[in-house]
Amino acid sequence: MGRDEEPEGALDDLFGELRSLLQGDLIQLHFEDVWPIVSAASAIGHARCLDAFVPYLIAHARMFDGALFCWSEASIVDANAQLRARVELIPFLRAQIEVNGDDLADAALETLAAEPAAAHLRDLLLIDCAVTGRGAQALARSAHLSGLEALNLGGCDLDADALAALLGSASLTALRHLDLRSNDLASSQWRVWHGPRPALESLVLRTNRLDGAHAEVLARSPGLAGLKMLDLSYNAIGDVGACALARSEHIASLRALHLDGNGITSRGWSALSESPRLDGALRAMCLKLSR
Repeated sequence: MGRDEEPEGALDDLFGELRSLLQGDLIQLHFEDVWPIVSAASAIGHARCLDAFVPYLIAHARMFDGALFCWSEASIVDANAQLRARVELIPFLRAQIEVNGDDLADAALETLAAEPAAAHLRDLLLIDCAVTGRGAQALARSAHLSGLEALNLGGCDLDADALAALLGSASLTALRHLDLRSNDLASSQWRVWHGPRPALESLVLRTNRLDGAHAEVLARSPGLAGLKMLDLSYNAIGDVGACALARSEHIASLRALHLDGNGITSRGWSALSESPRLDGALRAMCLKLSR
């Protein structure tokens, strides 16, 4: 057998293992059963492995029982191929895609945004990827992501325009949790977020080099109304930002407010503890921090 034939034969052997799992009237294909086969197939390094394996699973498996069908970075280096595989498998997953690594391009997100199968997607986590405002705009405009409930683009390369696009999206109507930690949101001018986004419950903007001026714009934003959790930790909003939030007319629904690492002194904590619109438990917490 030639060198080029060895991976093909090995792949056939692995498909044989998979076929044995799929005999009979299988309703569920368990993650722990499939993952060793996927890992072994990927390790072969055969160029056709991904293209051959994913459709085979789709053709035979009605549902996957597992929190996440995960292609490890060591198994499939091309993050764009990872994303394509996950898009194809969405109907059989518990509606979650996660990609870690910096190889994912905006073009892959544009492909995802245009994919009708994305209508099944509920959670999208693209962490530490080379995603820019172009990719975020594609997600915000997508006609197929109206069911998306959680979006995590932490550690990407997003600016304030990307934030505005996501918060102002008319398509992401079911979005409940938006996590944009560790981006570059302070690099361009902020605009008041008019909203409304009635479904949005939590907004994470920690570690984005935000200052008091950014917090002032956020505090004036009607879109804050309805938020239950706001995380501005490890920025630099200081007392200016804390006082602006305390004066905000849009914070009555907050039940969690994370402001660690912002250089806030007793002045800022006192203003928050005296805010008539802030939840009583949060006021009590701020009062303790002011002493």
